[in-house]
Amino acid sequence: MSEFGDLLKEALTGAETVPTDRGKQALEAAVAKFQRRERTVRWMAVIAVGFMSGLVIWAAVSFFRAPDDTPLRTSLLHVVAFLFGMSGIGFGKLWFAMMHDHLAVMKELKRMQLMLLDQVGTRS
Repeated sequence: MSEFGDLLKEALTGAETVPTDRGKQALEAAVAKFQRRERTVRWMAVIAVGFMSGLVIWAAVSFFRAPDDTPLRTSLLHVVAFLFGMSGIGFGKLWFAMMHDHLAVMKELKRMQLMLLDQVGTRS
């Protein structure tokens, strides 16, 4: 096995200790805090994308229903608001996709870690 493999096996098996009750409570509190924060950020992103969708709809309707004698500045305002809203929606979708990719990678890494621990445990 390579040096990296040996180091990985040592790190995965050497760090496995039985946590104390205090350690378990601290870990559970940290996980709960992270999950709450992630949930809050996710809802804020959903609300922001909803607001941007409303802005896009308003700008498009206002632009196309404007009378012919509408000043150029007003038309440009509608166009800029539409573009701003579309970019906000695009960034929201990009963030959402990146978040799900991150979670998928973390799940796969955890699965590989558990598989390695099972293999090391059966050899010992």
